[in-house]
Amino acid sequence: MYKRPARILFIDPGEGARARIAQAWARELGTRWVEAGAAAMVAGESQPDLTRVLDERVVSGDTGPCPNWTQALEASWDLVVLLDFKGSEDLPARIRGVRVKSWNLADSCPAGADGSAIEAMDLCRDALRERVEGLLGGFRMKAREDDNQAGMTDDGNGP
Repeated sequence: MYKRPARILFIDPGEGARARIAQAWARELGTRWVEAGAAAMVAGESQPDLTRVLDERVVSGDTGPCPNWTQALEASWDLVVLLDFKGSEDLPARIRGVRVKSWNLADSCPAGADGSAIEAMDLCRDALRERVEGLLGGFRMKAREDDNQAGMTDDGNGP
């Protein structure tokens, strides 16, 4: 396992609502394995409805404006996750020295998931939880392997 938590940056093509939701889930579900950040392609305001969307699932998260993606990339990240970037095929090439993963959220984050429609944000929140859980599954598995190699037994209940 990494000697430090992996650093993951979620980048939203809009004002950052989806990135903030993914960041909140990663922090909530993966505190042992990851440090998460959020960034936006478009400058925006804080998302007041985001608080309700996250509170409904008892997840705490930052609801302030997301930093611009170019500023966020100045920090060092191990993985950058692009959230629903259509027509930005050249973007991964512009992000150098870090692994880039793209999540197509067209089916799970309908129009309005950028903060303009509560119902769409709810659907997107739940879809992003599933995606983040899948991403964290690899970190959990690796942690179990490392724990077992150190002479510990796996009771099947996770870390």
